[in-house]
Amino acid sequence: MISGEEWVAKTAGSATWVALAIVICCYLLRLLIRSGVTFAVFSYKASAPTPERVPEVVNQVTITEEDLRKLIENLKGKDEVGESPWEPAFQKKTKTMSYVAKRRDPKDGGPTQYLSCTIFENVTSELVRDFYMDNDYRMIWDKAVKQSQQLEIDEATGVEIGRSVKKFPFFAPREYVQTWRVWEGNDKTFYCYIKKCEHKSFPRQRKFKRVETYNSGWRIRNVPGRNACEVTLIHQEDSVSGRELDKAGFGSGIWNFMVKMEKGLRLFALTSRTLHQSKNAVSLAQKVPTHLEEIMDESSSSDLSPLGESSLSCLTRTRSKRQLAKGLLLLGGAVVVMRGSSSVGARLAAACIVNRVIRPQNSLTSLLRRSPSKSL
Repeated sequence: MISGEEWVAKTAGSATWVALAIVICCYLLRLLIRSGVTFAVFSYKASAPTPERVPEVVNQVTITEEDLRKLIENLKGKDEVGESPWEPAFQKKTKTMSYVAKRRDPKDGGPTQYLSCTIFENVTSELVRDFYMDNDYRMIWDKAVKQSQQLEIDEATGVEIGRSVKKFPFFAPREYVQTWRVWEGNDKTFYCYIKKCEHKSFPRQRKFKRVETYNSGWRIRNVPGRNACEVTLIHQEDSVSGRELDKAGFGSGIWNFMVKMEKGLRLFALTSRTLHQSKNAVSLAQKVPTHLEEIMDESSSSDLSPLGESSLSCLTRTRSKRQLAKGLLLLGGAVVVMRGSSSVGARLAAACIVNRVIRPQNSLTSLLRRSPSKSL
């Protein structure tokens, strides 16, 4: 018969290992509990097969025929009841291109809407459509676009999702996550509608300013009786620096952009690029429904069609040439101040200069007089 001391001596070694095993199990269990994983879930995941990745469904942000109908109506450029009237914004032409634009500020306080018509000579609507939709080629002629990529394409509807990044002077890069769709009408007429969306592949990042409002669409068609193509575009986008400053920037920069665009188009015409080799909104474009074809006025041109040179003098301006020159001088001063110093005082001074451009009556002196107790 074994005594108690002999039993303890013989079992001491195995008891030590058992105790150590219990401690390790408790430690592992605590780690599993902290990570929110139970033994049941752990054993299930270990035995269950790994599910396949479910792709993002574009129908969550689909573009419908109703969007096309609204686009067709908006491209007519008529004043709407309850909305601000359209006003002239810019007009200019050369031997190979003409451009005219008007704008309005929505009464709901949203970004300014622009409606423009561009005519390119000696090109077809199919060529211009491919040029407009080639996002990779745009990074070649438009240096403001730094990134562009396709995220998804729905082969059933032709709805495409993409992302791009643009750089703006003195502002954070702007990130665009958009969805678009192309339709083909009679006589090689094409429509495209684009709007802002979200996609799980690209969550928001602090280094980019995500564009919150973006509604844009165009109609591209051949000009009857001549070798030319007409592009009518309606566009609304988040303001970069405020309505008034954006308007000044549009007036001073839009023509340079259009000249650069035309150069890109002429070079594009010399290449053998085609969008039909891959699946995208152009290669999967669907026909415009018959009931929408009926509401389109194909016989008449848009009421935005460019006018003669004599009408350029009739284009209204919100400021005189002297006011515009003074405003550009002040903006240049703001740039010098901001580049020369990064202090709070310098940035505030630059802000006051910009404010002086937008509202001449609110000069820096008047602001200091209103707040005598505050100093820079």
